[in-house]
Amino acid sequence: MSGLFDVTFIGHACLKITVGRLKILTDPWLNGPAYTRQWYQYPLPDRSVPIDDVHYIHYSHGHEDHLHAPTFSLLPKSATVLLTRQWFPGNAEWLKSEGFFTVREVPSGQWIRLADPSQSDAVDCVNLVNRSDSISILMSSRETLVNVNDALHCYDTSCIDHYCRRIHGLLKGRPIDFLFCGYAGASYFPNCLRHPNKDDREVAIARERHLAQGFARLVQNLAPRTALAFASGAVLLEPFNIWINEVKFRNDPILLTEQQLPSMRGRMFNLVPGDRITSRGLERSCPVLTTEDHVAEYKRIYAQQINAKKVPPVLSRAAADRILKHVESNVRRRVSNLRTDKISFDWAIRLRDCPEAILRLTRQKGLLETAMLPAESLETVRDMVVEANSEILAAGVESRWGGDSLHIGCGGIFHLRSDGSVRDNHSRLFLRLATQLPTQSEYLRLSPMRAIDHLIRSPFLIREAFRIAVSKADRRSLDSSACRSGKMDASRWIDADNCAGCPVCDVAEPRRE
Repeated sequence: MSGLFDVTFIGHACLKITVGRLKILTDPWLNGPAYTRQWYQYPLPDRSVPIDDVHYIHYSHGHEDHLHAPTFSLLPKSATVLLTRQWFPGNAEWLKSEGFFTVREVPSGQWIRLADPSQSDAVDCVNLVNRSDSISILMSSRETLVNVNDALHCYDTSCIDHYCRRIHGLLKGRPIDFLFCGYAGASYFPNCLRHPNKDDREVAIARERHLAQGFARLVQNLAPRTALAFASGAVLLEPFNIWINEVKFRNDPILLTEQQLPSMRGRMFNLVPGDRITSRGLERSCPVLTTEDHVAEYKRIYAQQINAKKVPPVLSRAAADRILKHVESNVRRRVSNLRTDKISFDWAIRLRDCPEAILRLTRQKGLLETAMLPAESLETVRDMVVEANSEILAAGVESRWGGDSLHIGCGGIFHLRSDGSVRDNHSRLFLRLATQLPTQSEYLRLSPMRAIDHLIRSPFLIREAFRIAVSKADRRSLDSSACRSGKMDASRWIDADNCAGCPVCDVAEPRRE
């Protein structure tokens, strides 16, 4: 029936949204792993859903698990590609070079009309940018759909509340029929931090609970008729990260939200690939699996890859030294852009596929010193030891966005050793100096007009920038954890007392009988 949404969840963040004859595809990641073969799709996407008939392909943002290059070959090039305009250029040009005929960048907060070629069915659409992510609102003649994706649930309550007010303001009192929201996190932080005082599993559980709390806050604020949650449709297969999968599988934002909002019981669902959502309700494609079933299933699907990753390829010492030399050159270039001599560190980088290749980086009083370090001297490193496969580290220094494989892809393990490395977030500083990941300040200089337009359309970011600028005590910046209220501070996850109502997950101490 015209004006009613018919949505199929294909997998990860990919939805096929149908309104009459109009068909829209969102964030398709359908073809192979992402982040230098670190993220593997699970649950597997439902490839039986036809996608060659879609009129629009909407990308919420440019991360590789959303804007996935190997998937381009499966998509109809005649479809109009929609991008939320960010303060950095490049994605539109890239998509055109990949054969898409029509690519349209849409400014944040601007309503546009999407229609099928006959103009018989249409929806009004608006996107709201939050840093590098975005929220999508679709409004037909009869229903409203909000896809928050992964743009809000990891942020603090003030950020969530701000954007919820903006969503209500744009809808002008119209109720929300369907709310789609992710509830998993895409970051190395804090699961890839190691410290003697950190319980990795307990911290991972707290992090997942914090993300589920974000989902609950969104449901509370937006009050949808139906709320649909989708997890990150990916598993990590490296031996040092594979334990994270089970923790993610156990996270249940629906159960947590039902406890806080009993009125939503029976109106919230965890999605699995192939599920169909209409005004009549949810049509399940298959039974929902238990945590144990998920673990057994992904290990069955990826048994060959898991076994292969247990024995990493052996890199020659000469090749390892070349990669570390490249990293050293990149660090020297980026350190020269630091505006203060007060930033000091003593780090070592060790390649997993050539453990005897270790580069030491030391900065004191503005002077950077580097040297190859014998393995037996590794314990003398004061602040941090970073371990990564050579392929992942090379990606970080050879391409502008290659550092995402260390960052989002969870390719680096950061062993924090000193109080200073925890307090000053040395893992973030390493990503800033050792990779080519652009800082937002760099993009401000590269594309000033886009940046100004972006900031004008991002009042919350302007407020955060002003608050940080005037606060001498605040060590954060817009390049790090603005809008996350310290959730990206290592000390919150390492120094906080367990189950003491700590700020890690914003959940009060559980009641004991």
